[in-house]
Amino acid sequence: MLKRIIFTGLMVGMVLVLAAAFQPRPVQAADVVKIGVIDLQTAINDSKKGQGAKAALVKKFEKRQNELSTRESELQKMQEDLERQSAMLSPEAKYEKEKTLKRKMRDFQDIYRDYSEQMKKDEMESTQPIVEGILLEAHNYGKENGFTLILEAKKAGVLYVPDSMDITAEVVKRYDAK
Repeated sequence: MLKRIIFTGLMVGMVLVLAAAFQPRPVQAADVVKIGVIDLQTAINDSKKGQGAKAALVKKFEKRQNELSTRESELQKMQEDLERQSAMLSPEAKYEKEKTLKRKMRDFQDIYRDYSEQMKKDEMESTQPIVEGILLEAHNYGKENGFTLILEAKKAGVLYVPDSMDITAEVVKRYDAK
């Protein structure tokens, strides 16, 4: 009987100790989580260097775009001519014109694909240093202002964020100032 009382007393004591250990404690200042969000694409587009890089790319590819437009117009004209003359052409002549048109269309598609790939490559090369600068500035801003976490809005899958947590404009302002 004495063992039972001692055992019950020990159990009650352990329960009280465990309950006290798991009591919610007040939040301390060090426990406050400060989260910021940055829209990297907006930061690139809004920064002075980003706007300059975009203008340079547009200027660089205007010539290529004009060349593509000229080739496309030529193809459309060839297609229209073939459709108009189709009834009057011999089967062999029609076949040759269709073959030539298809070859020129493939050439056009190859050139278009090459231009697109080159444009993507050039865009990556011109924006990569800007991205790195903005990320560094976001890191420094977060460190200086006591942020626990800064997320990239689009890639992190953030569906909603209050404007008070969006630090994009401040980071762009600091990046442009450097």
